[in-house]
Amino acid sequence: MRTFGQILIGIILGALVGGGCMWAYIAYSDYRQEQKELAQQEMDQRQAHKDSLMRIRAMQDEHLQVEEKVEAERQLMCEYLTTFYREEILDDHSSSLKPFLDDSCHAERSDFLPYTSEKLSKDNRRIMEKRLRIAHDHDDWYRVHLVVDGATTYRYVQAKRKGKDIVIYNIR
Repeated sequence: MRTFGQILIGIILGALVGGGCMWAYIAYSDYRQEQKELAQQEMDQRQAHKDSLMRIRAMQDEHLQVEEKVEAERQLMCEYLTTFYREEILDDHSSSLKPFLDDSCHAERSDFLPYTSEKLSKDNRRIMEKRLRIAHDHDDWYRVHLVVDGATTYRYVQAKRKGKDIVIYNIR
């Protein structure tokens, strides 16, 4: 039969093996939990990065839309000023510029044309009309490129929207 010492050694060895197995199970369980937490942190970081990229992309798209809107408005102003110059300044269609000017602007038709010592002929006006170019300069100012007798001059016109209409505020 077995002696008391052998039984005691068996119990101690059983407890050690059982304790070791329990410790291994708990360590493995902790390891799996840490791996899940790391995977979740990585997923959260990826999602945060993706969200920040989406915000940046949305801001870029919004900025691009604003730039396109501003550019379209500037193009519209250039077209308006080109038509204004061709029909009102170079062709003398109307007798008064008042409908095109702001109340604070007291410009004359001659202010829109280059300074010359003599009156502009029809040929000069036709040449000016062919070579007329208008481009955005800065803020609300547009540069009008005029050529008379081979000499290039510029006029700067400030045009803004006033309600639905486009109005000239200043010229220099």
